[in-house]
Amino acid sequence: MSNAFCPRGTLLQRGTNVVTPTGYTTLAEVRKITRTGAKSGFDNVTNMDSGSDEEMLPTIKTPGTWDFEVNFVPGDATQQTLLDDYNNQVLSPWKVQLPNTLGAWTFLAYVESEDVSLDFGKAATKSVKLQVTGPVTFTPAV
Repeated sequence: MSNAFCPRGTLLQRGTNVVTPTGYTTLAEVRKITRTGAKSGFDNVTNMDSGSDEEMLPTIKTPGTWDFEVNFVPGDATQQTLLDDYNNQVLSPWKVQLPNTLGAWTFLAYVESEDVSLDFGKAATKSVKLQVTGPVTFTPAV
């Protein structure tokens, strides 16, 4: 039997204190959350003694981004905060809380971009990209 789960009920939350994250507030009407671009950097250290195969040395990790889409609700304070954070280049703590105490990711990030889509015949949406700085931590069963 599969242990897969449906992410319905997952919360995207913004904290208020970078040093000791507290006071997480849930963003309204999140539709989709995706983490992309996390990768390890490598330097080629192949030398005359390496033989016929390249030798690679892991160097620095790129934490990537968290991208999400919300139903755009112009009067919502949590969505206005995204624009304020973008305009003021605010570093904030973030949490992606899975449903049913399956776990949570925590990280620090800046709002890299904030795009609005007003497509006739569809719900207005806002797409946001969070640029992570530092590590991303996953804690199971919280």
